Amino acid sequence: MISRIKLVILFVFFLSNEAIAIDCVKAMNDAEKQICKDSNLNSLDIRLNVEYEHLSKLLNKDTKKKLLEIQKTWLSYRNNLNGRSDIADAYKKQRDFISFSTNAISILEVDPAKMFNDFTRIYKLTYDETGMIPEVSEITKFDEFYFVEFSSMRSRFYVINVSKNRIGILLESNVSIISPTTNGLFVLVSESFARHGVGGGALSIIYRDSKNDLGLSSMNLVNLSYDAESGGCGRGSSIGIEKAVEIGKYTTDKGKDSVILTLQLKEENCVIRSKVNKIRKFSITDGEIKEI
Repeated sequence: MISRIKLVILFVFFLSNEAIAIDCVKAMNDAEKQICKDSNLNSLDIRLNVEYEHLSKLLNKDTKKKLLEIQKTWLSYRNNLNGRSDIADAYKKQRDFISFSTNAISILEVDPAKMFNDFTRIYKLTYDETGMIPEVSEITKFDEFYFVEFSSMRSRFYVINVSKNRIGILLESNVSIISPTTNGLFVLVSESFARHGVGGGALSIIYRDSKNDLGLSSMNLVNLSYDAESGGCGRGSSIGIEKAVEIGKYTTDKGKDSVILTLQLKEENCVIRSKVNKIRKFSITDGEIKEI
């Protein structure tokens, strides 16, 4: 059974149970003194502290320790700043991190302490490449796996394995889930693009692979091509389509020791305008896919 949920879980960064607001009576360095004298900077400091304390209540003891190290690094960075604009910018960026943590993902079954390094790596990757705080567009749960799609990073499709506390990238293109199978062995996904009127992509499969560190592997089954406006050959060779390939129906059946996936393909020769329906079958077991 697949359940679709949106933005229900929390990526956790830069949080601790200890207050970070400056005690202006004990302000020691120039940055702290400047923050205490400037009402706007002082307001930023207080707001950030409130957000830290709110999120720190959600964390376990081990995670707080790990995050405290990063918090101390940020405070050290802030305390070496001099200009008002630089200090304000540092607070803005840090609040962006907190905002992302609050509004993005939190998978409660996953121990954040074990996942911390991977979450941080992915967060930094998406933030650095887009210049935007990544927002999760959709999370799909499939047995012990979560498939995570970022609206600002549509080219990446992350998978989180709750039982193994692992996270990874399986496919790197515009991906949408078609359907899982009832036996829990694999999920079909479509990858698509459209350029200069030509549509294309692939039908891929994400399947169980116990030998893989993530517990899953992926494989391309069929490459697709078609007229993005009308489907099929459409304008044909005039836009560079020599053969149109589209997916019809698919079915699954239980084999002796495997699942049999049957794909119905619609192929059309765009030069002579001839159509043919093809059938392709695949035998799927844990860690292996064979065309039969």
